[in-house]
Amino acid sequence: MIEKIKLIRNVGLAVLLIAVTFSCASGRVQVGSDECAGLSGSADSYLNSGDIEYDRRNMYGALENYKKALCKAPRSVNVHLSMGMALASLDRLDEALAHTDYILKELNPDSIAALTNKGLFFQKAGRFNEAKRIHLEILKNRPSDGPALLNLGLVEHQLGNDREAVRRFEEFLKLYPRNVMGLSNLAAIYSGMGEFEKAEELFRRSLSIDPDDYATHQNLANHYVRIKRFDLAARHYSRACSQGLQRACEDARWARSQQ
Repeated sequence: MIEKIKLIRNVGLAVLLIAVTFSCASGRVQVGSDECAGLSGSADSYLNSGDIEYDRRNMYGALENYKKALCKAPRSVNVHLSMGMALASLDRLDEALAHTDYILKELNPDSIAALTNKGLFFQKAGRFNEAKRIHLEILKNRPSDGPALLNLGLVEHQLGNDREAVRRFEEFLKLYPRNVMGLSNLAAIYSGMGEFEKAEELFRRSLSIDPDDYATHQNLANHYVRIKRFDLAARHYSRACSQGLQRACEDARWARSQQ
């Protein structure tokens, strides 16, 4: 399984989580006057505090700060993008999509960040063909768009088109050769295809750039499980666990039990 979470606010790269059920019943998160009363900080200060919590994977803390930013700047594109990021990470996809659609319909119809995240929300929901259409739409006008290339590689993999996924990841890595998400995800696909030497070389490159990247350690551990090197799998699951990926802790215990 390919690992990593990162949605887009301003500029960046994006990868998805495991698909869950998608619904469009709910609208945007609203903030009332009671929640907004007495707030003395600026929208940017609350956004920055939310980003710190997001990077710590404290999504509830991030969301609370983003709601404070929403009080201060209810029509800010960045605030609504941040709300969508946190909500999607909490599997509240209907609300996340509502914030993204609000940007595209009311605030900035040309927002590439919002369109990218909309594609990601569809991927997270298992609506892969809809996600693919969005990423292709972005690439039609921006053929070197990194997030769209990366996400298209992921969605091709999810659709079972691994050769096409490899092509898209290789296009991406020509533009961003030191990006650990691209390296780790391409390595994971090669491992699944049985091309183990290519996979291990890409994993080595990823870890030489960022030795603490939890997604690379998780993907590399999955690779070692595939080739029945449970000692090495346990080691890398443990590294992912130490970086905050909770399910890797249980994976490490399982791998040790297989030795």
